[in-house]
Amino acid sequence: MSGAIKIRPSSAGKWVPCPGSATMEQGRPEGDTSAADEGTVAHWIAALLLTGRGDQVPGFGKKFYVLNKEVTPADGNGDYTAPVITFTQEMFDHVTKYVQEVKNSTANQEFIEQPFDMSGLLGYDDAIGTPDCVQLFDDRIVVHDLKYGMKPVSAEGNLQLACYAWAVYEAFQDDYMLDEPRFTLVIHQPRLRTVDIMDYSLTDMQALWDKISIAAYNTKTAPTTQAGPHCHKYYCKAQAICPAFQAYVLEDMPSDITADIDEGTSNEELSKKLSKIEAIRKWCDAIEQEAYTLAVERGERIPGFKVVEGKAGNRKWSSDEEVTELLKSMRIKHDVMYDYKLASPTTLEKQ
Repeated sequence: MSGAIKIRPSSAGKWVPCPGSATMEQGRPEGDTSAADEGTVAHWIAALLLTGRGDQVPGFGKKFYVLNKEVTPADGNGDYTAPVITFTQEMFDHVTKYVQEVKNSTANQEFIEQPFDMSGLLGYDDAIGTPDCVQLFDDRIVVHDLKYGMKPVSAEGNLQLACYAWAVYEAFQDDYMLDEPRFTLVIHQPRLRTVDIMDYSLTDMQALWDKISIAAYNTKTAPTTQAGPHCHKYYCKAQAICPAFQAYVLEDMPSDITADIDEGTSNEELSKKLSKIEAIRKWCDAIEQEAYTLAVERGERIPGFKVVEGKAGNRKWSSDEEVTELLKSMRIKHDVMYDYKLASPTTLEKQ
């Protein structure tokens, strides 16, 4: 563990219910960032479109990687230990859908990817929150958030967006004609074709913010770990070593979890097992990743296990179209370029 702990508004859904998560994660390596990096590239494209810089949108097939949260062209001259993300027509179409939804209304003021300093509000240096889009109306603050992933996210009780909304309110409250503006939190998930909206009064948003600010204080003064549904809802770098998460995973489970499920198993017992499946899978994945990091990346010994070279996995081209054109230009024969296999019974029945 190294350096002072930090909290970010974007991870409020984690450190609000579990104040100890910030300390537990400090100094631990990142896992697979490919999904997050893909989202960063999508947000970058969205910001270009929303700020009138559509002429700067790259061509389809261009490749990028994310370094220090900045989108960098993968031009062959950089460090490609980070996942390489390809900008596609599909990504453009999804992002364009989000941009059109944001532009449906005309606000008095609009801020795209505008950082808000929340250091004073959260009690941490460099606590910067960067909402995707904020719109200010005479009586309302609207916070838009683009989620490019495939896991459904709700606007109701969304702690990340509540942080942004309160930061905006603190920054602009003296500019409002009304004493009590309302707040609208909007989650856009174009890949799921959903837009989730939640409205809050000033009183309700104040209550939500009070919960957030108390949790931020607790991350310093009472950083206890508290496991629960948030553990498998959000990514946590400390899951493999967190005693609270382990206890949560195994809570209420039978002493022999490998015992066969038979007709004598009650629906209640089966329900308990079903409710833990996602958490158990995530726990197992975290343990395997931790062991890999220690044994392969750091060269440490795991008692009872050894590192062996596995079989090469199935490889595939990153772009079939590009490789096809290349092989055609090399005059490679069709029979060499393609593999053939016997048609399935279903296919033959249709003939």
